[in-house]
Amino acid sequence: MVKGVDVVPAATYQALAKLGAVASDPVRAERFLSYPGAERLTRNPRILALRNDPEIVALVQQQRFLELLQNSKLINALNDPQLATEVRGFDFQKALDYALQK
Repeated sequence: MVKGVDVVPAATYQALAKLGAVASDPVRAERFLSYPGAERLTRNPRILALRNDPEIVALVQQQRFLELLQNSKLINALNDPQLATEVRGFDFQKALDYALQK
């Protein structure tokens, strides 16, 4: 029943699970940052603020993805037109898959 009323697509949960796996492993995080375009994106001031925010970090580490998606700081960052353009131009799925390769 929960899946029937959940407005968040399953692919979003899968991507967030991958993100958690990458964020929790320094080797995978380095591999993610080496993906073309990732380092430039991480230098965005809004992304830096999210990466340094203890609340956001805790949500990712605890895999509390629904709360993360509803977090006003994340929503405000993604509503920034410049960041939104950068994010749309970056293939997160491929970068996450690359980071998770063994």
